[in-house]
Amino acid sequence: MKKVKLGFWLIIIVFLVLIIYQNQDFFRATRSLSLNLIIAQYFTPEIPIAVLFLAAFMAGLLIAYIFGLLAQFRARKTIKNLNTTINSQIEMITSLKQQTAQQGSMPVSASSTGAASTGVASTGSQEEPAI
Repeated sequence: MKKVKLGFWLIIIVFLVLIIYQNQDFFRATRSLSLNLIIAQYFTPEIPIAVLFLAAFMAGLLIAYIFGLLAQFRARKTIKNLNTTINSQIEMITSLKQQTAQQGSMPVSASSTGAASTGVASTGSQEEPAI
């Protein structure tokens, strides 16, 4: 898989270099950007188009990085909440195991069995309830 990724990125880089090489005149040309607000008008100095492309690329990288950080913070918060839930459930399981161990070590008396306390006689055969 690593070789496939390497080959894929190599093809993309070669393709980009080929585009830039074949369009050197376009990328070396200079342009001035203008911003016309109704009350004021702003102009940039003459800048090569390649610099504008590079600035747009860097702005895209910065925006993607910020969104990635936000997703990472959300994932950390989710993981923290899930770990808290796991710990509380582990504590609950431990306490329930301790309770069952304590109840299992108590002697069983005739009054604590289900048949004696409810008055139902144990016949050995169980009837299925009617549905």
